[in-house]
Amino acid sequence: MSERLTAKTLGLSLVVLSMVITLIRHHSVAQDSASMVQVEVTGSGEKLSRDMARMSALREAYIMSLEKAFDTTIAGETVTQRLKSALNAVLSEERGYVESLEILSFKFAAPEYRMSASAYVRKERIGNDRKGLKLITDLLGKPRVLVIVDEANLGKHVTRSIAESQINKKLTSTGYAVVDHPIDVLDKLMDRKRELEDKKLLERRERTFSPEGAERTTTESITYTVDYYDLVIGYGNENTAYDYAKEKGADILILGGVYTEEVDIASALPAATKSSFHSVRAHSTIRAVVLENQTVVSSESAAATKMDLSPTTAGNEAIKDLADRIADYIIANIPLNVQL
Repeated sequence: MSERLTAKTLGLSLVVLSMVITLIRHHSVAQDSASMVQVEVTGSGEKLSRDMARMSALREAYIMSLEKAFDTTIAGETVTQRLKSALNAVLSEERGYVESLEILSFKFAAPEYRMSASAYVRKERIGNDRKGLKLITDLLGKPRVLVIVDEANLGKHVTRSIAESQINKKLTSTGYAVVDHPIDVLDKLMDRKRELEDKKLLERRERTFSPEGAERTTTESITYTVDYYDLVIGYGNENTAYDYAKEKGADILILGGVYTEEVDIASALPAATKSSFHSVRAHSTIRAVVLENQTVVSSESAAATKMDLSPTTAGNEAIKDLADRIADYIIANIPLNVQL
């Protein structure tokens, strides 16, 4: 009896020991993949307001936290240059990022400021970590973004774009200030373009001669037509939308179009040739532009396919999926192009 109990106890002990070892191993991995660091920042606050000095200190704290966690040096003569280098590394490499930054103390007595901060640094790719991306947005000063997407699902034009709403949702969740616009903004942009075009006058000069030999000049007024889709997508007409976005106070304009078409379901699911499901593919051309310097952050042409019993629902889901992917790409590229 005692031998059985001993064996049973020993077996139980081994199980417990194994669990403890596993927990320790997991804890060790967690410790290796993240770390807490504390940094002290000092700088010159001459010609800076308190808010400006605080932002400068936060940016420096972000940089120093990465340097301390990875035992490296981020090059650059100014805080702005060093932050650009830091963000480029964070968004383009798998090394790591600062997920959160807590200000422990901040003192501003011109011409100097001091900040003590604690940072939680993750040693992995930032991916879609909303917390880490939002911190970056905060460091950029929360840029204002206007999104205008011309959308048609299976040939039916919609008044409020699903793609636009999805992109706005992701931008808001990562700290961007989204500028709203009325649903008839596309019509207003078209009207404005018509007004601009109506002011143009083309003079056709013909060298003709009267019987008396006098030269005559003919002036002809040209009527311009406006291509609705062309206006939204661009192709040289995007300046009208740029002007509108600037008037609304936006720093970044995301502009484009999305449309869907029903495709052979066998191309998406070969075994479903006799299915009652509908397969719909969404196509888009969307670009994001920093208005201050007209730098194109991204220009994405992409497609996504979804299936559903309702072709309209399938189209909506395809548009939503497409917008998600485009938003992720844009969010990852905006910080590298915004002027600090």
